Amino acid sequence: MTQAPGPRPLTEFEAQLLKKLLSVSFPGREELQQQALTAKVTTVLANGSPAWLFSIDESTPLAIVRHRIPVEAKSSAVAGKTVHCLLHVVDGKLSEVEFFREDGSPIRKLPRVLDFEVVAA
Repeated sequence: MTQAPGPRPLTEFEAQLLKKLLSVSFPGREELQQQALTAKVTTVLANGSPAWLFSIDESTPLAIVRHRIPVEAKSSAVAGKTVHCLLHVVDGKLSEVEFFREDGSPIRKLPRVLDFEVVAA
């Protein structure tokens, strides 16, 4: 696993995709939206696919979610291969956004934010 320096402020792309993931209704969404406002991120690369690991302000409220992955998104906009984007919540905290391709191959380029379709778990 390769890790970039961090934690650092979210890029525009990261912030917009996180906002899109939190745009659908599910239990704990409002608390996660508050956490996202203070989030810092560290990017890691595992098996050729990126993941964003979050650090949040500990004073933000914890989210009570039904599942560790309360929401996900997918896109087939890059090379016709489906890329999944999973939002992980651990101990009530925004923890990680994980990306993977259905065929298991490395992700060379992430789809644009508008190409992702969001679904609650």
